[in-house]
Amino acid sequence: MSESFCLYGKPWKNIPLDDLVADPMVCAEAAFSGSEGCYCEVAKWSESRNRYERFAFAKFFDGDVEGKTAYQIASELAVKITENKGFSGFVHSLPEYIEEVSVA
Repeated sequence: MSESFCLYGKPWKNIPLDDLVADPMVCAEAAFSGSEGCYCEVAKWSESRNRYERFAFAKFFDGDVEGKTAYQIASELAVKITENKGFSGFVHSLPEYIEEVSVA
């Protein structure tokens, strides 16, 4: 199973699964890719914009983990990331996350 997720808008940049699980500002859901496989998509809360935004993703195919479908794999990771965070929504339709600007 994937131990890291790709960041939206930052090619070749990844974030470890453990960081997503530990971050109280992120939530995830499983989503079909539209062709083959499934995504586990992650959203992050933007304080300055007062909304969730697409943040990271991992794609899975049937057989990546023996005996599990791509959707089962993505769903299990989404539950692991989102557990006890109170999120439900559609990550894929959200705007992309942009780093917060500090106001000093």
